[in-house]
Amino acid sequence: MNSGENLSKILLTNHSRLIKIEEPISISLPCPIGLVRDCNAFAMEFNDEAIPDGKVQGTALAFWPDHSVKWLLCDFIVSLAPGQSIECFLKRYNLKNSYKTIMHKKEGSRIFIYSNNFEFIINMAGPLIIEQIKYNNIDIISQEGIKVVFMDENGRKHYAIIHDANFVNTGPIKYTVELYGGFGEIQDVSLNIKLNFYAGTAKVFMEIVIHNTNAAKHPEGLWDLGDSGSCLFKALSIEFQLNKKNNSPIHYKLNEKHQWQSVEGNNAIEIYQESSGRTNWNSSNHCNRDGIVPMTIPGFKVFKNGNCIGSGSSANPILFCKALSTSISLFMPYFWQEFPKSYSVHGGISEISFFPSRFPDLHELQGGEKKTHHLYIDFGAKEDTCPWGTIPIEKKIEPLPLQKSGALIDFLPKSLKESGYYNNYRRVVLDKEEGFAAKREVIDEYGWRNFGEIYADHEAVYNVENTVFISHYNNQYDPLYSFYREYLSSGQYDWKVLAEELARHLIDIDINSTEKDREEYCHGLFWHTDHYLDAGTATHRSFSRKHLKYKTSAFCGGGPGAEHCYSTGLTVHYFQTGDTRFKKAVVDLADWSYLVVSGPSTLLAVILWSKRALNGWWQNRKSKITFQATYPLSRGTGNCINANLDAHELTGEQQYLERCEQLIEGTVHPKDPIESRHLLDPENCWSYTVFMVSLAKYLEKKRELQELDRKYYFARDCLLHYANWMMENEYPYLEKKELLEYPNETWAGQELRKGLVMMQAAKFADNNTRSILIKKARFFFEAGYKELNGWKTRYLTRPLVLVLQNGWAEILRNEDIPCYHTHENASYNWGSSDHRSSLIKTIFRIFEKFNNALKKTSIQRELSWLTFRLKKY
Repeated sequence: MNSGENLSKILLTNHSRLIKIEEPISISLPCPIGLVRDCNAFAMEFNDEAIPDGKVQGTALAFWPDHSVKWLLCDFIVSLAPGQSIECFLKRYNLKNSYKTIMHKKEGSRIFIYSNNFEFIINMAGPLIIEQIKYNNIDIISQEGIKVVFMDENGRKHYAIIHDANFVNTGPIKYTVELYGGFGEIQDVSLNIKLNFYAGTAKVFMEIVIHNTNAAKHPEGLWDLGDSGSCLFKALSIEFQLNKKNNSPIHYKLNEKHQWQSVEGNNAIEIYQESSGRTNWNSSNHCNRDGIVPMTIPGFKVFKNGNCIGSGSSANPILFCKALSTSISLFMPYFWQEFPKSYSVHGGISEISFFPSRFPDLHELQGGEKKTHHLYIDFGAKEDTCPWGTIPIEKKIEPLPLQKSGALIDFLPKSLKESGYYNNYRRVVLDKEEGFAAKREVIDEYGWRNFGEIYADHEAVYNVENTVFISHYNNQYDPLYSFYREYLSSGQYDWKVLAEELARHLIDIDINSTEKDREEYCHGLFWHTDHYLDAGTATHRSFSRKHLKYKTSAFCGGGPGAEHCYSTGLTVHYFQTGDTRFKKAVVDLADWSYLVVSGPSTLLAVILWSKRALNGWWQNRKSKITFQATYPLSRGTGNCINANLDAHELTGEQQYLERCEQLIEGTVHPKDPIESRHLLDPENCWSYTVFMVSLAKYLEKKRELQELDRKYYFARDCLLHYANWMMENEYPYLEKKELLEYPNETWAGQELRKGLVMMQAAKFADNNTRSILIKKARFFFEAGYKELNGWKTRYLTRPLVLVLQNGWAEILRNEDIPCYHTHENASYNWGSSDHRSSLIKTIFRIFEKFNNALKKTSIQRELSWLTFRLKKY
């Protein structure tokens, strides 16, 4: 990249009425292959001049096959006037050391951070998270430092003890320390704290993650609140006190638009948000382990010396105080959205409560559940500027450079058409009356466990009871990825907001983050709420004991399953933020889904599997079924391939690509007798198209790696073989309603994936087949949308998500669809399909599984597998 050449254009907008001073910006940019190899030779340019102190700290998040940077995370500092928008350009510059930097050193168990005459001392051994903060060598806080306090269910306080640390970013602009600890005798509850410091400022971004590392006991596969694996507690807070010589009043606003109010002297003040304050604030969505909604306050209250002096619906408070020679501001985002929350100052001690003790019930963190909280602190705040963290600067990147970079495969055309079926639906998603943000209001999808989730209103269509029907979507069909695709393709910021809120929910609540459960459940993604049943006390964990009123135990219960594994949105969120928790989550999902699809690697599990395999062969023999693949042609296998492709994208590790190839070869063959697979049985086989989408994604990855080998052509010919069969045999599902248990709008939405598969297959076909595939794809898009438009329920959550996932390809023009065949026309004689049922093949697979289990298992693993299956609750 030559000096002065633009990598990308960024639009920054300050929507606040106040000036923003030295605001940290973090934004991720796509890079074309071969262009960027040095991450730290950039600056931001504005009006043909580098922004003062405009040095950019670059971090590579992903790489191209030639090891050049694919996604570059850029951190820099900027100031913006009220309402100001600026265009920035990332350019290569050799800036001399004129920019401010952040300095650090480590001495024993202490870390010293220096920035703009401020000194922060972090203690990695003891109860003080931040031990001292100084400005011009004057202590800002008291000797008690900053503590994290956990109050157990009996009201006893336990201070966080840090026992390990990791240094994530040590660049000139941002310095990040991650601290790991717990609460002493409180077992199974861990605490992770991330502290970000920024050059030339006294701003600190704090992320606190509390995690119940225990596993839920989930008796009979039911996952209700009140499970013995849950942690019940009274409060989680941060406590600190300013220098005791400081006697300045505390100022607060209830939100950014309000006027400052003051609290003088030793008066105690508390701002407490108990519920959302919205119309349905006491929705059954917030029931506790006893099925009772504990909240009594519709919104927030302000207390002074214990007396209520004000109340309202939704607060986003800001605190401000002069502290000797400087000033401090505090802001906790999503204060009302992720209730309960509180700020309080009493006896000179400030308490920021993520889980307040005033709440009229114990808080429950389920086994494998986390909660992440953020706090913005500015130790150099000014009263007439916009407090840090409030009304964030809007960041947009120009879509065209992203499209040209090739960093994302599924990208919308350069100019989105205003007309067309797809655009009608994408507009609804953001609509104030019918969109996803509006759907939250129906069941009050707010609170620390719920906010960011999508209400599954399609599950309520058969509800005959006069009650609010609670159901959660848990990222089925990966709306997170669709939101990011829309944001990156259009630059429309509302999509990014939806994506970020959903991602925060997913990482904490929807993944079973534990090592202590059955291994086929550990780190898996929970299913959406069980179909057409109220969530009851299962929250986001699918199966409740209350469902036994409507189902027998044989059809009620279970756990995370590979058929509900959606990882690409989490991958893109990592590329957008650099948050390593999301990278780990994707890798864990890849490992988990592969284990589920392949089966646990224990000898006892293989014995059980062998019994089923031999019985399956015998049943096939009796019924004269000749087809027997190693893996099912289903969304479970397809999602597993997709997750392992995402893990390869994040890590570059070959094992994930090899898994994909194993799964593909064990599921399909270019000479399969497809009629033997009964794919026209919609209730049982509809999800084979999910596998085909993942197969196309594998081919794109192999092309990127320039690995046009035998495995590539095998997969290509499989895709074309099945796509050709689809052209000749597939029909719109609702033409044969008698084959469907619930012939509803969802089946119309599923047609769109057939069109997407054919569009993708067209890339790899010869010219004649390509034109037929595109024509047939447009037929299924047309049929799906026309059928969908006839349903009053077309704007429910599931059809909208299906449109976002698959229907975007409807707006592609023929020239938007690449043509690979002319350069990739190698052919092989694949012989006959090896997916045929036989005793010899079954025995061979049994020996293969025993061999794999012998390599991986241990006595402890065997005992663990057996223990989970013998447990009685």
